[in-house]
Amino acid sequence: MIMPSAKLLRHWSVEPGLTIRPVKSFGGNVFSVSSGPRVRYILKQKVSQERLERECGLLVELSRQRVPVAIPLIASDGRRYVRQDGRFYCLYPRLRGKVYRHHYARGSVARARVFGVAIAQLHRGLAVCSIPPGIGTMDLTGEVTGWAWEAISKRPEQCNIKAISRVVDGFRRCYGPLQSSIPAQLIHRDAHPANMVFHQGRVSGFLDLEIAVLGPRVFDVCYCATSILISGFGSPTKRHRWLRLFRELVRGYHGQNRLSRVEVRSMVRVLEAIQIIFQAFSLNTGNLAAAKCNEAALLWLDEHREAIERSLPAMHL
Repeated sequence: MIMPSAKLLRHWSVEPGLTIRPVKSFGGNVFSVSSGPRVRYILKQKVSQERLERECGLLVELSRQRVPVAIPLIASDGRRYVRQDGRFYCLYPRLRGKVYRHHYARGSVARARVFGVAIAQLHRGLAVCSIPPGIGTMDLTGEVTGWAWEAISKRPEQCNIKAISRVVDGFRRCYGPLQSSIPAQLIHRDAHPANMVFHQGRVSGFLDLEIAVLGPRVFDVCYCATSILISGFGSPTKRHRWLRLFRELVRGYHGQNRLSRVEVRSMVRVLEAIQIIFQAFSLNTGNLAAAKCNEAALLWLDEHREAIERSLPAMHL
C-alpha cells in the first residue's frame, strides 16, 4: 500500500487539517479522510484512468436518476481525479449511513429483502444510463468453461476435480442455452453487501461501480446472495437459514423490478458460476483457504439445487 501524503488534499477545496488513514479493503487502496473523529471523505487510489473516468460518468448519470451515489469532488484543474506519482486519486464525500455486516443477526430476513430492493433500485437507474465507451460485456459461460475451469482443472491435488467437472458440465448444459435469451444491461458486477450503505432501513448509497459491465441482472442479485452465504458458511444453522434469506432477497428485487421466467430459471446456475469464478481467482492468487471455501460452497449449492429451485417459482411462475 502506498500511503498518500496529506498534501495531496490541497488539490481539492476541502477544509485544512484533515487526516488520512488507511481503511481495511480488499485492494488496500481506500483511505478515510477525517476531521477529528468524524470521517468527512473517502479517498481512493486508482490504477486505470479509463476505468475511473467511466465510473465518474456513471455516477453522475445515476445521481441524475436520483440513485444515491457519491460523486468524486472536482479538483482544482477541473477533473474529478488527481494524478500523482503515476497513480490516480478520487476524493468522494462520505455517504450517510452504515454497511450491514451481521447477515444472520436479528432482523436478517428483513435486511435480505432490503438488499433485493436496493439492487433493483440501482438496476432501474443503470438501465437508463448511456453505455460508456469501452464497457465490457459479461460472458458468464465463457468465463466458467474457459479460464476458470482451466485454473481449477490443472490443480487436481488441491481441488475435487471430479465433482467440480460435473457442476461445470451442468452449468454449460443448462445455462449455456439460456445466456443468449437473457437480456444484458449495465450491472454493478461487485454488488456485495459492503458496497451498499443504508440509513433508517433504506439504501443511502452504492459504492465501487468501477467494474460495471453489461451483463444479466441476476448476476448482481446472486453475487449479493453468495456473499451472505459465504459470511456464515462455516455454520450448518446459518447455511440452512440462508435458503430463506436468498428467497427474501430475490422477492425484494422482484417486487421492484420484475424478473422474467428465464432469469428465474438461470439463478441457481449463476450462484454456482460465481463460486467457480471465485475459486479460480483464489487459486490464481495463491489463496488456497478461500479456494477451498468457495469449492465447499459450490458443492453445497449443487447439493441443494432442487430446494433452491423449488422456492423460486412461487414468486410469479
